[in-house]
Amino acid sequence: MLWVILLALNLVWLAIFAFCRLHLRLTSNCRVLTRAWQRRRAERRGKAKRGKKPGGHGAGRLSPKYDIVVEVRPRCHLTWSRGTYTRTATDILQGRPVNVLYVVHRRYCLLCRREAEPHIQGVMPGFRFGNNLIRYAVDLRIEEKMTCGSVVNIIEKTYGLRVTAQTIHDWCLKTAELSRPVYEEIDRLANQGRVLHVDETGMPVDGRNEWLWVKVTKDATVYRVYGNRGSEALRDLLQGWRGRVAVSDFYPALNAIGELGVMEQKCLAHLSRLVAKALDESQSPRAEGFVHELRGLFNLRSSVEAKAGLGRLLDRYRGEIQADRALRRLAKLLRRHGHQLFTYMDQDGLDRTNNLAEREIRPFIILRKRVQCFRSRASAEAYARLLTVWRTRLRSGQPWLTGIL
Repeated sequence: MLWVILLALNLVWLAIFAFCRLHLRLTSNCRVLTRAWQRRRAERRGKAKRGKKPGGHGAGRLSPKYDIVVEVRPRCHLTWSRGTYTRTATDILQGRPVNVLYVVHRRYCLLCRREAEPHIQGVMPGFRFGNNLIRYAVDLRIEEKMTCGSVVNIIEKTYGLRVTAQTIHDWCLKTAELSRPVYEEIDRLANQGRVLHVDETGMPVDGRNEWLWVKVTKDATVYRVYGNRGSEALRDLLQGWRGRVAVSDFYPALNAIGELGVMEQKCLAHLSRLVAKALDESQSPRAEGFVHELRGLFNLRSSVEAKAGLGRLLDRYRGEIQADRALRRLAKLLRRHGHQLFTYMDQDGLDRTNNLAEREIRPFIILRKRVQCFRSRASAEAYARLLTVWRTRLRSGQPWLTGIL
């Protein structure tokens, strides 16, 4: 019985050996035919090769002299070698630029029936620079709010590496693409917040004005680019949010928040500026008394009492309000949003201003003053996505590019 088992095993190994020999012979024959076809095509075309000379203008770059050699091997089942190829990447290691030569071993797996090619750690496909340098450039672009030209100058002065502004732009687009899962997770986290702050600002894109909207909760900040600042953009921004209180300013499009059936708190800092403006423009001698009594309502502890006091105040100064244009405009605003001014009195820990959203939108405003305009809608959306990841992880104390590059 034992000799039968041994005979069967020998037959199996012989079959595997014959299959491998046949596959290698077919592969070698294909390579011979390919080389012969290339040789005949070169003879028909002549001895001169097409394209620029290696290293010439428009021909790409010459492979630099490498400092480190790293061999990369695949991990699979039963494999045999299909040759090797090399790839050179420039990266930053221990504070200095280093050229790394990667020797990649390609093997064919018999069980998977496919070519097993390993993934090179620290270098993205199609990039000749390593992830450390890309991480440094993207960090300067987003966290330090620098232009692409400034990032190019800093890299050249610090490490002696020459890159272009378009290269920095491409790195940001690629990083934003890789950060999409993190961005979606942050959006889901923001939709779980109890209190939501909303704000918007202009965003020049390719010579036209787009709008950057931001929604901020206790744990997350989400930026999104829209073509307008109307209520349609707000509805899309707040889609999926199931909180209790929304804090915003007095922009009319933000009135669409009421469709969600949640409580609202208008920013009292904006109201204070509107009251000061009305007081400066008013010609009524009793305007100061009206403003003094209005400010006293915000020292109360009950929203019911404050709303009732606001109604009595408007009735008592009805004549002055009708006679003065500035007071009439202010009274119209108070009647429209009077029920949204005192929500903080009944909600513990609720901020009476929208400063949280304005602080989160401030980094973009600084960059907008420097770059003036984004090249395309894609670059604007990429910046909004990277800004979301940075601001959210900064508030939680995490390195913001961890898990992305």
